[in-house]
Amino acid sequence: MKQQWQQWLVSKDEMILKELCRNSHNLAGSAGTFGFSSMGQLSRELEKMLTSMQSDAPDRNQLDVVTATMSDIEQLSRNQPDIIYQVHTKVR
Repeated sequence: MKQQWQQWLVSKDEMILKELCRNSHNLAGSAGTFGFSSMGQLSRELEKMLTSMQSDAPDRNQLDVVTATMSDIEQLSRNQPDIIYQVHTKVR
């Protein structure tokens, strides 16, 4: 998702943003299913932010918050090495 986010920041492509929304939605659900509530909550918040950006142009602060939230999710996955495999397997 982080790579997609970087692509969107450059292109502002609507399809990339929709895919990011879908991926964050899937991650939120999968993380919750596997008992990773913190990751699920952060992913749900990320989904809400990305969804709102589909109708309203974000300001710099909102962009920074999305970037920070993605970093927080990435950090959680590093703290729980098996989460990447479990959630990735569920999402696919």
